[in-house]
Amino acid sequence: MIWRDFLGFLFPPECLVCRQALQLGEQHVCFTCLGQLPRTFFWSWPQHPIQKPLGDTLPVAGVHSWLFFSEHNSVRPLVHHIKYGGGAALASYLASQAALEMGTGLIGGSPVFIPVPLHPAKLRQRGYNQSLCLARGLQQVWGGSIEEEALCRLRHTKTQTGMNKEERKKNLSNAMAWSQIGESAEAASAIVLVDDVLTTGATLAACWEVVPESLKVKTHVWTLAAAFGS
Repeated sequence: MIWRDFLGFLFPPECLVCRQALQLGEQHVCFTCLGQLPRTFFWSWPQHPIQKPLGDTLPVAGVHSWLFFSEHNSVRPLVHHIKYGGGAALASYLASQAALEMGTGLIGGSPVFIPVPLHPAKLRQRGYNQSLCLARGLQQVWGGSIEEEALCRLRHTKTQTGMNKEERKKNLSNAMAWSQIGESAEAASAIVLVDDVLTTGATLAACWEVVPESLKVKTHVWTLAAAFGS
């Protein structure tokens, strides 16, 4: 412990955005960069530019994304670190910050969080499911429970980077299944499907399709970021 603290003093961790040394109390991202991340603020709108175009394919109770994602903004390196850089702790931290900012009234008092699943082969390769890490961050602030085995991925789909909406939909056809969920789901204020980035909504739509009909009316989507505008 002492040796680790000494190394941390000599070589303090850097902000993942600006690469400046983190100061006391900062985690993963300095307070300046954290404050400058591009928020959507759509969680306070009854109808917003993210939810409206998804209405036909993803008619959920609510779509809630904290940040805008693009190939050129400051969110991209954070998402890349979460998915490919061992950023499990970063995912939980950012989700907890998002939950604090979005407010406890967004979802309700006793939500059940359901992370979008990874195929077992990808889970072994990555070592963690980033969606589960995000769900844990939300739970820290909003309470409720996590049902990480409610959804399962039946087959190892191709990476969807560069695919259009129809290609993504075809790639995910029959890829998800409803596995199991605790009794708390029926009494929950909301069912919340959790993922990292919302693009076309194909992945989340594939998950929503297998949610039991009795739960669909209170099913929401939450993502760290959305690739709409920026």
